[in-house]
Amino acid sequence: MSYEYLDHGADIGIESTGKTVEEAFVSAAKGLFSLMVDLDNVDRENAGELEAQGANLDRLLYSWLTELLYESGLNSYVYSDFDVDINEKDRGYLLRAVLHGESIDRRKHSIRTEVKAITYQGLKVEQTEEGCTCRFVVDV
Repeated sequence: MSYEYLDHGADIGIESTGKTVEEAFVSAAKGLFSLMVDLDNVDRENAGELEAQGANLDRLLYSWLTELLYESGLNSYVYSDFDVDINEKDRGYLLRAVLHGESIDRRKHSIRTEVKAITYQGLKVEQTEEGCTCRFVVDV
């Protein structure tokens, strides 16, 4: 399970991997939030739950990351870890997650980059026998 940043001009691309789709989605979320703060300084408190839906895995990734950004901004929280469960449903996929993190404290958390939005540009979820890879671009 890992993530890396990709060169993408004015925006930032992220590629995450995992042995399972759930692991790749967790890595994607960690990659997203590590752009914003140093995750090593974020305590792992139970910070709530979240659901996301998508007609396919690409749409589910977009929905998941967009919901995380919304919750983070709404609650002034930063998240460092995630317990994710993904199930295929009649009309797509349902993701349920428990979020772990804490309230943003500018004295404790060194704020890095403000992420404005997740874009559809380059958005892709690929599953192979080796695992799952997610690619997406964020607007900064």
